[in-house]
Amino acid sequence: MKIKRIHIQNYRNLSNFKMEKIPDLIVLTGINGCGKSSVLEAIGNFKSIIAPYIEYIPRPDEMTEQEKQQRAQLIAQFKQNLGNKMRNIVKKGEDMATIEIEFEFFENEKEKLNLLIPDLIGKLNEKSRLKGKVVIKKNGDVNIEMVDPHLKEILVILNPEEEIGHMEYFPPHRRMSPQIVQNVQINKNDQQRKWEKIFQPETKFSQIKMTIAEMAILDSGFIKSVYMSGLRNIFQDFFIDKEFKGVIYNNKTGIWEFPVKTINDIVDIDDLINCFNPKNPGQNSFPVLT
Repeated sequence: MKIKRIHIQNYRNLSNFKMEKIPDLIVLTGINGCGKSSVLEAIGNFKSIIAPYIEYIPRPDEMTEQEKQQRAQLIAQFKQNLGNKMRNIVKKGEDMATIEIEFEFFENEKEKLNLLIPDLIGKLNEKSRLKGKVVIKKNGDVNIEMVDPHLKEILVILNPEEEIGHMEYFPPHRRMSPQIVQNVQINKNDQQRKWEKIFQPETKFSQIKMTIAEMAILDSGFIKSVYMSGLRNIFQDFFIDKEFKGVIYNNKTGIWEFPVKTINDIVDIDDLINCFNPKNPGQNSFPVLT
């Protein structure tokens, strides 16, 4: 499933953003404040309005009472947060913003969707594309102006393994605090954490060091590095003057360390995440893993 057409009007600093016949890979570039993050945020908000994941309940009969309570709390918080954040979306001086997106599906996806939504396959065969349009008013109210009914059914599916309808979004405001990692638990079955990752994307950054530590432990089970080599390649390709030295467990302190070599020093990855190196204040840093 790919976005083939998108049209955004009066959204934050975007007056009229339009892309058609979108290819398989898109890289958005430009100076700070030109609207790159606004485009991605608009896609995320389109998804939240059209088909929020809160409407999808996987095997509700298998959920424990605690999981049901956690889910109910997150649903209430999600709805409140959605209304609050929409109040600041519309471009100054305008009454409303609009987001229109058209999706295209491939043959193998149609086969999967036919199993999930039996009455959908005929519709997709007829046109192969589904679209929707939402309106956001300056007071925060939202309205679905138009949507193909089956698009909502597809986008609400919360099953990343199917790779259909799932959107992974990293918000532009990456507020992170220094983290100390001591105990690392692999394959933690934490329902609250799973739901927060979906409904509160800003929390993704609060677990960065924990995630890297988990990756390092998982790597130890492979003959050849999988996760750490990939992370080092990110530094090598995008941050030429910085080298990620890996994950080190300090037996004396009981704390996991994440050293990064810069031009003049070795610092903790936290110094880069916070975009400020106290030992080298004149050096630009970057938000890691964005």
